[in-house]
Amino acid sequence: MATVTVAGAFKDSAEVVIGSYGHNMRELPIGKGLIRAAQSEAAVEGKFFLDTDRGRQTYQTVKNLGSLQEWSYVFEVTKHHSGQFEGRNVRFLEGLDVFSVDPVLAGAGIDTRTTAIKSNDSRTFSEFGEAILADVREFGDRVKSRAEFRAKEGRELSTAEVERLTGIERLTGIVDALETSAGDLKALLVEAGHKQNPELIALKLRYLKQQSEELRAALGVA
Repeated sequence: MATVTVAGAFKDSAEVVIGSYGHNMRELPIGKGLIRAAQSEAAVEGKFFLDTDRGRQTYQTVKNLGSLQEWSYVFEVTKHHSGQFEGRNVRFLEGLDVFSVDPVLAGAGIDTRTTAIKSNDSRTFSEFGEAILADVREFGDRVKSRAEFRAKEGRELSTAEVERLTGIERLTGIVDALETSAGDLKALLVEAGHKQNPELIALKLRYLKQQSEELRAALGVA
């Protein structure tokens, strides 16, 4: 029998799990949220678990799909009655306990969709900077290690090999971004008045310059 969900069936502000893609209950949840129920529709105001691999991957997938992404929910009916709707016998759902709302390829409900998705980064500028610094160091170490390994063998990375590994345009873009960021950061630090520790500032800027030079050397970019 077809079902029709009536206004008021969803509990406004009820907390729900955001489950794994396609209702895969063998996988861990990838987020949580709150139901926002209005007269004509209901939505979930959710947050992905971006500190987990599956949460980050699902976030990026949902973001990339945009309005194409549909949703479905796992629920228990707490109150209902039977009747007629548009000439058909249906079951009217008057009360629902929703346990999870999950991204799916095709939702059973009508017009399920993603209406908005925010940036995946809620860190402060300082926290984001620390994470970027760690990533830059790791990336620089990998580039240096690869270049040193090839040097021991008396060989250099060919353009074709660099392209195969990561893409020459991407790496060149990273180099340019590092150099630009170094100048922007210096201006920002001076403007903010962070002159109390010039040695630390100079050290960080030198590190960015060193990483840029090592990347350029590894790529053979002038």
